[in-house]
Amino acid sequence: MARKKYRKICNFTFYGEPLTKSNGIIARWNFKRKAIDISHKKSTLVYEAALKEYANSHCDERDIKPTKHHIRLKVNYYLKSRRLKDLPNLPKTTCDALIGNVYMDDSQIVEMSIKKFYDKENPRVEVIADEVLIPDGTSYTDLYPLSYEPTANAGNDFPSEKGTRKDKSIAKVSKPAAKRRKKNRSRKRTNK
Repeated sequence: MARKKYRKICNFTFYGEPLTKSNGIIARWNFKRKAIDISHKKSTLVYEAALKEYANSHCDERDIKPTKHHIRLKVNYYLKSRRLKDLPNLPKTTCDALIGNVYMDDSQIVEMSIKKFYDKENPRVEVIADEVLIPDGTSYTDLYPLSYEPTANAGNDFPSEKGTRKDKSIAKVSKPAAKRRKKNRSRKRTNK
């Protein structure tokens, strides 16, 4: 196979302490619906919205449209403190914020380089996105087409997660079944 080349799409720096989506998940039991409600911490959602807005303004200024081709993404995280943050969890928020600005869906990312550094005075995220090409200048997607079709649900955090409002297939224990179990337990105790 021919050696790949890259065409730069965008390069920007977003200032602020990088946050991860993985540590910000809150799951609560909803007694009314008898299901689990999954949400993210407010600080994580605010950070992602600010990053998305910054990427949107950056792309608008430079007339960058979301590409449908394969992407190579380089992300450098500069953290404020050495408090433990897993490097594999950091890109999720960044990748979700770039949907609709740099690419159509984060499944288009075929190469990714992530690095973690420490900068107490200036925490930030540096993002470099490139389109993957082959030597004659055609898109890598022409040789290896993407196997997905973008949906209206692209960018939704947990579209099929059990316990969300979108999925009603949670196993529910009916009240009569719970009463039968209770009776069976009391019978076993009296029979002993």
